[in-house]
Amino acid sequence: MGRGLFNVLTVIIVVVMFSLSGCGGGGAASTTTQNPNAISTATFSGKSFAMTGGTITFNADGTLSGVGVNTTNEAWTINASGQLVISGTSKGTETVTLTGDATHGWTGNMVYSDGTTATLTLVPTTTPTPSTGFTTAMLAGKTVTSPNGAYVDTDVFNANGTYTETRTNPNSPGINSGTWSINSAGQLIMTTTASQYQTLNVPTTLTLTSATSTALTMSANNTVYVLTYK
Repeated sequence: MGRGLFNVLTVIIVVVMFSLSGCGGGGAASTTTQNPNAISTATFSGKSFAMTGGTITFNADGTLSGVGVNTTNEAWTINASGQLVISGTSKGTETVTLTGDATHGWTGNMVYSDGTTATLTLVPTTTPTPSTGFTTAMLAGKTVTSPNGAYVDTDVFNANGTYTETRTNPNSPGINSGTWSINSAGQLIMTTTASQYQTLNVPTTLTLTSATSTALTMSANNTVYVLTYK
């Protein structure tokens, strides 16, 4: 009788252990596989992408800046569904469902709040870190354009270290000229020596913040400047 009771208890213990393992109590823990290509704020924050018409930068503060594309008053975020949402566009808020990866880029269908749709393709741009700075090759012998309000100015950086700027604003037309150089910190130093509208012989120090094959973005005295190659 003692052996029979022992056999019964053994069966009960085995059954209980089997039940627990089936519920996850004693078996292998369930795992959640994360999608390495999932969209998150980190996917875009502080990064620049080439798109139709130019380059767009997703600033870490939720604003947008662009070269060749209008991003005035626009802001971006990632919603709970992992979609890119851009507000403040001329067609209202746009919601984009993107597919792709961080290496090759993203593409998807944009749906605007006014009901219209379009396709968005974002290709990562390779930009040097700010510590890389300017190089002479970026500017020597190059012609660039820069926005001046509703107008566009044209700058020519001569290889001999001089530059000319042709202004198209009718309120301050004319040609400025001066010298340019790159200092040991990789910053661009521009000094205007001839102008009807600017202070002469006062160097301006510009720090490179991003560079692509089409444009240079720089800052000086809390102002951002964008030079687009012609």
